[in-house]
Amino acid sequence: MNKLAIFGILALFSIATLYILGAKLTGLFVGFGQPAGEFKWWNVSWHYRFRIEVNSSFYDRIDWPIEQFVNFTDLLPSGTFDENSIRVFEYSPSGNILYEVPSQFEKEDDFNASSNAAGTLVFLMNGTTQANSKRIYFVYYDSLENGAKEKTNYPVNIQYNWDGQTVNVTNSLLKIYIDTNRGENTSGIYHVEDFGGTVVITASPSDRTSEYLHYFNGTTNLTFDLRNNASFFAGPVRLVIKQVGDEVVFGNPEEKTNEGRIIKKYYIYNKVGSQQYGTFIKISQEFKNTASYEIERSSTQAGALAFDLNRTLSSGYIYALESNPYDPYSWVWGSGYGGEMVGLINLEENGTSNFFATNSSSYGRVGIQLDQTTIPSNSRIKQTSLVYFAATGGSDAVSEFLGIKDRFSNPINITEFLPERWYVAISPLTNATIYNRNETVLVKGNISSGDPYNLTKYMNATFDMGTSSPSDDQTIILYDDGTHGDEIAGDKVFTNIFSIPNDAFVGTWKINFTAYTENLEFLNSTIYEFNVT
Repeated sequence: MNKLAIFGILALFSIATLYILGAKLTGLFVGFGQPAGEFKWWNVSWHYRFRIEVNSSFYDRIDWPIEQFVNFTDLLPSGTFDENSIRVFEYSPSGNILYEVPSQFEKEDDFNASSNAAGTLVFLMNGTTQANSKRIYFVYYDSLENGAKEKTNYPVNIQYNWDGQTVNVTNSLLKIYIDTNRGENTSGIYHVEDFGGTVVITASPSDRTSEYLHYFNGTTNLTFDLRNNASFFAGPVRLVIKQVGDEVVFGNPEEKTNEGRIIKKYYIYNKVGSQQYGTFIKISQEFKNTASYEIERSSTQAGALAFDLNRTLSSGYIYALESNPYDPYSWVWGSGYGGEMVGLINLEENGTSNFFATNSSSYGRVGIQLDQTTIPSNSRIKQTSLVYFAATGGSDAVSEFLGIKDRFSNPINITEFLPERWYVAISPLTNATIYNRNETVLVKGNISSGDPYNLTKYMNATFDMGTSSPSDDQTIILYDDGTHGDEIAGDKVFTNIFSIPNDAFVGTWKINFTAYTENLEFLNSTIYEFNVT
């Protein structure tokens, strides 16, 4: 083996290793893994798939969200990714398909179907998954070159109404109201209630929203101009609300700092977790330094993501409160004497380690705080919070929130395997290579090592009768049932006998072996030649 070939093999192995370890590659095909033939292939119109195994780790999980970054460009040997082709199926450990799982693919801002088909695949691990147990999923996908697939039509049960300034969202448990231009030009959640009308938080029209962003640059309080600004992506699992706005002086959106911009996203699930008392959403914020120089940023106390509970809890003030400001997974909750509560967890941060969950008695709030952070020019810091709302429950709701915190601080383990492609390779064979007229040909199509997914149900052999015209072709069925010359039934060697006529053309003959699925879908064909003398 020459040095160039060795280098190529080592490079491919390195790419595959990085992929298995979770590296976010772009534009580098990771190569195919070994066929998992024990798991039935769903549909041969889809040419590729990869397996995801989810282990629940130390805790049981109820209706738990699976959110996996995927770059499909890395999983295609060539071609343009078909974003409508994604299908997710859960499998039994024995390899049977259980059911299709509704999913959604949330594309990255720089998504490109040809060169960077990156995004987050989201679906629900439904029902109850016991602690330390495993669920198996396969994700099917394809390229446009293999035929465009029909877009899915999963039911979307999250309802929302956007009037250009406010949005009202209804999921399976809560009604959440967001205003993008309330008192002092704050933007955020201002009202939450359950289906029975019991209110968690509410802010008066003249006041700030209950939830908002409250940054600081060392001299001036800052926020972001998110007035009348929102875009929406609704899927079967969750609604994503995206806002983008420039950094401004707090209460004066016309006075820009010209130093920063925020991308804020709400992730509102239809149903997630046990939801015995409440449920959770996620809120992310990504701050970018747009200046040509480095800047310093922090927040007011508990203000990077603020919830003014003393002002907006439905029973009037914070009655009970507890926090743990130590990362990872710092957390805080506050409740009113009516049993309503709001809890936050600092789920994730990138570009800094200065975010943490805490409370502020002077501001009467719980939230996420950002300590002083230096942000280089054109750099970003990002933080994601889990926010839990319960309209009733008191201490029981607190226990539910802390149980969610325990499950995120001891996360599920997701193993993503290398991609697979289905294939059928036919090894053709006859009992001789030269025949006389009036002799019989024992014809065999062997797929015993060429059909790892057991896709082939039928096989034909078409003889061209030694001519170039298809009008005299003769087709016979090959059998794998112990008849028609077949030696062993079910050994994946398809067989039959063909008699050469007395008046047959002399010369080179061709046999076209063709394999089909049980639904008569074409799989593959191959040509074999022999001579008639």
